[in-house]
Amino acid sequence: MFGSEETYKKAIAFLDGVGTLEDWGCGTCYASRFVKKARYVGLDIIDSKFNAVAVDLRHYRSKAQYILLRHVNDMEVLKCAVQSFRKKLCVVSYERDLDKQKFIKAIGSLVNVPYTEELVQTPDGAEVIYCLKRP
Repeated sequence: MFGSEETYKKAIAFLDGVGTLEDWGCGTCYASRFVKKARYVGLDIIDSKFNAVAVDLRHYRSKAQYILLRHVNDMEVLKCAVQSFRKKLCVVSYERDLDKQKFIKAIGSLVNVPYTEELVQTPDGAEVIYCLKRP
C-alpha cells in the first residue's frame, strides 16, 4: 500500500460502478480490495504477479469507464488518463506535490468537466483527491 487506506477507500467509493475500473500504476493492486461492482484491471509499467497488464502508461489509451491514478507523477500519464476515461477519473496526490496539483486543477478545463477536490490528512502528509465526472 502506498499512501493512506482512507484515500483508497474514498477514491474507490467515487469510482466503483458497472463497467471497467482501471488502476493506472497499480503497484500491488491494493485498491482492488475495495472494488465491489466494477471489473478491476491493474496496469503498471512493470510486469508482476499483481497487475493484469504491463504497459507504458505514457503512451496508453483506454476506453475504461473508470480510471484511478494514485501518486503517479508523470504528466504524460495524467494526460493519457484524462483523454481515456469515459465516466469518472480519480487522481490522488500528496499535497506537497505542488506542480502536479497545478496541472490537475487545470485539467478541469482541459476536458471540460467539473471536478471536486478533497484534502485528507494522513500520517505521511496530506493527500489530495481530485474526482472528475463526465456529464
